[in-house]
Amino acid sequence: MRITKRKTIRKIDFIVVAITLLTIAVLIGYSRPLIISPTDNLLTTNTSILFSFEKGDYIILDDNLEFSSPEKIYTHNDLVLNLKPGIYYWRIEGALQSKVRKLIIESRVELKLIENDTKYDVVNFGNVPLNVSVYNKSVLVGNIVADVGEIVNVSGNEYIGRENEE
Repeated sequence: MRITKRKTIRKIDFIVVAITLLTIAVLIGYSRPLIISPTDNLLTTNTSILFSFEKGDYIILDDNLEFSSPEKIYTHNDLVLNLKPGIYYWRIEGALQSKVRKLIIESRVELKLIENDTKYDVVNFGNVPLNVSVYNKSVLVGNIVADVGEIVNVSGNEYIGRENEE
């Protein structure tokens, strides 16, 4: 009889421990942040990035995987960040922290011309500042720097834009 009671107590102990461990696992999984966007390894030229998540308080963002100089951004709701082209590593922190994700924003050089009487408006439609060389009949007549979205009125017949390295 005594051996049967010990076996019964061991079975009850095992069940209690198993239920406790299962409950802890569920609670940990429930409190981990749920990331909706952006997706991991997102490659884009769009500099406005929507960070959408649940069960988190901070976006931790850095340009290196070691997070040696992170930017910690407090938010409870979705947040759109305007970032420069580059590679970013990020995670969400709350009661627990999410896995580290990667985001790549590529430079986009896009120059458009709008005819304006005898001159042209040069418009930077890219996502980085541009150095624009202005030529008239194959002779360099000037250089301008056009910020993103900037419209510059210039006179010439050939325009070459490249990313501003400064």
